[in-house]
Amino acid sequence: MKTVVITVNYNGREYLTGCLRSLVSMQPEADEIIVVDNGSEDGSVELVRTEFPEVRVIRMDRNIGFARANNIAVKETDAEFIALINNDCVASSNWLSTLRSACMLPGVGAASSSMRMVQNPDLIDSAGGMIDLLGFAMDRGRGKPAVENDSNLDIAYPCGGAMMIRRSALRTEENLFFEELFMYGEDMELGWRLWRDGWKVVYEPESVVIHEGSASSRKIPFRRDFMINRNHWLILRRHFSNHTLIRVLPWFLLLQFHRGIWHLLKVDPKLSMAILFSIFPGLLRKVKPCEYAVPGEAYILNFATHFEGRSRLYYLVEKKISRILNSSFRIMQH
Repeated sequence: MKTVVITVNYNGREYLTGCLRSLVSMQPEADEIIVVDNGSEDGSVELVRTEFPEVRVIRMDRNIGFARANNIAVKETDAEFIALINNDCVASSNWLSTLRSACMLPGVGAASSSMRMVQNPDLIDSAGGMIDLLGFAMDRGRGKPAVENDSNLDIAYPCGGAMMIRRSALRTEENLFFEELFMYGEDMELGWRLWRDGWKVVYEPESVVIHEGSASSRKIPFRRDFMINRNHWLILRRHFSNHTLIRVLPWFLLLQFHRGIWHLLKVDPKLSMAILFSIFPGLLRKVKPCEYAVPGEAYILNFATHFEGRSRLYYLVEKKISRILNSSFRIMQH
């Protein structure tokens, strides 16, 4: 069965050479490598076509987002094993083979790599994703020694920066990523769908990449923060029942308004605006709910992690949400 590697690029010429050089030199190699260029203006496409003629380029005339760009590439290949890697990553020689081995295990739909910090490759940048009771996502193990994250285990979702998914884990005619998200949160939403459909996501510690970290999106910080917060609302609306949404909405609004005002007064006015301005687009944008036998609330209850260092209000809301989710889940079981 064929394996394809996809990387999405947006004005990332300075990183592409290292990324693609690591991919084309792998043994065993991928059957195909695809770069989706989102309307770059820095000569990225010319670089790939000149220095890496074996790499296929799909050129967009504008930035269509991380989610849609990956979806287009997936539709352009018939490979069963689909690997994704950020353009600011350099992959180890066995990155692809270890991901593929993990995805071939029974019941596994996707696998996430061990992403290491470029400043210190002994430290984890991401060991896959984790989620709290409020649906906020975080990278597992960030800043911790890699030796503390050296075990294969089931995780909530794969990190879209370095992962692999089996095509057969996606429903027929279903996109890899939820395109309304544009960028950020699409990997968590994918993990939510996979688990609700009976698939496991695993962390593979032997599949290592060195990651620069948000190399493209750090150039647009307000948009990044806006998207992260807006997409949180869209994902909850996609996976929670209407009964649950009505009950949790006041608590989420209270927390987000508090976060926005606190950042305005204390820390970062731009982050404050991103949080507050994201609320209404997140609540009003049209979203098609996911139809699965397993309730979305069950995913949160199964994978929720208690995040440390949050505000008192956060922990109060966390307790309220926990009660609501458990109550909703019990109702759905009857």
